[in-house]
Amino acid sequence: MTKWTNFHTHSYFCDGHGTLEEFVQAAISKNFAVLGFSSHSPVPYKSKNVLKFENVIEYLRKVQILKEKHSNEIEIYTGMEIDFFANYSKISQFSDYLDYSIGSVHQLGILPDGDFLNFDYSKTDFSRYTEEIFNGDIKNMVSQYYLQIILMLCAEKKPDIIGHLDLIKKFNRNDQFFSEKETWYKDLVLDVLHLIAEKSCVIEVNTRPMIRGLLDSFYPSKWILEESFRLNIPVTLNCDAHIPTELGGFYPQAAEMLLEIGYKEILILYKNTWQFVELSQNGLKI
Repeated sequence: MTKWTNFHTHSYFCDGHGTLEEFVQAAISKNFAVLGFSSHSPVPYKSKNVLKFENVIEYLRKVQILKEKHSNEIEIYTGMEIDFFANYSKISQFSDYLDYSIGSVHQLGILPDGDFLNFDYSKTDFSRYTEEIFNGDIKNMVSQYYLQIILMLCAEKKPDIIGHLDLIKKFNRNDQFFSEKETWYKDLVLDVLHLIAEKSCVIEVNTRPMIRGLLDSFYPSKWILEESFRLNIPVTLNCDAHIPTELGGFYPQAAEMLLEIGYKEILILYKNTWQFVELSQNGLKI
């Protein structure tokens, strides 16, 4: 029997739309074996897009209730997508209550007004930050992004899954800001991949850019996954769902690509253990 899994799910607790129960019901209807919730972790500034500190206990409690309620239908896991910046270690106070974590970078430092530079909110902001903060030097901006990934990997508590590894390309359709074929870019990514291999982390294949129509590729790009395969870096498959209907979006296409690259198995959390399962274009052989 083939089934799907997803460990990257955002509900109304952060910037998603839909209750936890609605996501569970959608996952069951789409023949999912596992669903992991990964609300954006609390951050040290005001944001309507993340889990508030005062709501963490409620979030953990509600996921636990659903685990027990649907235990005969689907496995449910408690996670968080943890933004990396200077306060990354603060999330450790919740780590004992999480089944897994996704580590991501959405910020590139602090703006002159004291706010964080969130580069993935809009194309307009991305372009403005490139010009005003990085003096038009896109190479510097991209380098700062991958430096944050490296620092995250070297943190005392590294994440289980590396989220949307090349998110910095989000607004780069048709190479508007930079080319992934350039040597400097490839070298940056390869340095990160070697560190990921050394740290024994998992890369997610994230289908959200295709779901939203932002790009004609997944996170990360195919050439990055080819290098990951060469370095024996395991992958998992996620859709970064923000509404229940997005669950499983573009999974067959992503699976086909992974099989073409050479990946025969992906790594998932199943029966409370990280394990490799056989991949097919129609699902995971669980």
